[in-house]
Amino acid sequence: MSQELDAGELILTYRKIRAKLELMKTQYEEKCKPYKDAQSLIEIELKRLLDKVKADSVQTEHGTAYKSRAASVRMVDKQALLEFVGKRLLGLEEEEEGSAARIISEFLDVKPSKEAAETYLEDHDMDIPGVETSRFIKINVRK
Repeated sequence: MSQELDAGELILTYRKIRAKLELMKTQYEEKCKPYKDAQSLIEIELKRLLDKVKADSVQTEHGTAYKSRAASVRMVDKQALLEFVGKRLLGLEEEEEGSAARIISEFLDVKPSKEAAETYLEDHDMDIPGVETSRFIKINVRK
């Protein structure tokens, strides 16, 4: 015979499980921290070594370390980005820009595309209004 649980008991049990999972996650992250810190120090040393020999990768019997280029793209001024898109990329006149920007922002969740921003920066060598970008080198290790 099965016994039905009431909503209060179900919610209480759910919350207890959620609290236990949060505690386990925190404990796991604390245990991982020294290892992640060690990996970060090794990545710094590998980058220094690769820069010194002017190489993008190094192969050993234990695996390969290599550089990869990455970028971060973040919107800092939505209106400036919308006006830029309306004017430069869609060919709208100045008086149309504002209304196009307003309409776009009302119906769409606007954010810059990382890939499109990278391509534009490479092609035009100039910043995109309303968008903050940063580029960095990441060190990767694989077998």
